[in-house]
Amino acid sequence: MNRQMRLMVAALAVCGGLAAWAPAAVIETWESAPLQTVFDGNADCTWLGDIGAFAIEPAAWPGGANVFAGEKAVRSYNIDSDGMYTIVTDVTGEVAPNGTIEWSLYTSGQSIAIQAGYWFEVVLLANTADVETIHAPDEAFAGYKLAVRSGDYLTLYRASAGQSGWAIVDEVLLGAVNVNSGWNFRVVRSADGLWSVSHANGVMGNEPVFDFAVTDTSVDLSAGPWYAGASYRTKAGSHTQKFGFDNFRVVPEPATLSLLALGALALRRRRR
Repeated sequence: MNRQMRLMVAALAVCGGLAAWAPAAVIETWESAPLQTVFDGNADCTWLGDIGAFAIEPAAWPGGANVFAGEKAVRSYNIDSDGMYTIVTDVTGEVAPNGTIEWSLYTSGQSIAIQAGYWFEVVLLANTADVETIHAPDEAFAGYKLAVRSGDYLTLYRASAGQSGWAIVDEVLLGAVNVNSGWNFRVVRSADGLWSVSHANGVMGNEPVFDFAVTDTSVDLSAGPWYAGASYRTKAGSHTQKFGFDNFRVVPEPATLSLLALGALALRRRRR
């Protein structure tokens, strides 16, 4: 092995070791989003439907292990109009779709089953921050979302440009679903389009357990920008309750430092 080759191998080895411990940079973090940030004036929450049925108020969450005692929360009141609903969403963080991305979120609230018209979801990638378009996609919309929906399913959805709606990519039947169970979500997308979905019930911080994995590259991610966020919906006839989100994080994979080794080799060549 000549001197030049030895230098390249050594550089790759060193940089490979650095990559192993290099921390991933956080693209966006929403603490108690969208609730706490609303009070602080830092969030861009959107409300759809019967907004008079909702209020954000400083009050302790209901007692129990799965809630944030002393934190601020959203309270929903009975919605009088039949068929009406209210959605609160914070979709403000811009996400770079390159490489591996990990999303995580915790949500909880008072006891209520997930039925038709009730859901919470993680907006993973959306080519707009407009909540109305995310809720009812037009032909220009594209993106992915994870939702706990009626029928007690945890579902990964996609919307491709020209589709004008959400389509199921894959899902898992969870059994009886209640918001007050506490939900820790994790979704990971690899650079080649492999999606891995995990969740765990209970207190915030419980390690999510694998649910399913599926490859989907139907949505063209080459154009941007892309946004992420969290959303909750309740409908007419709902009981008074509180709920909220916390620790919403979107993290890219650690940078691959091996490219630095190739750059060092190129620099050596230029010097020669």
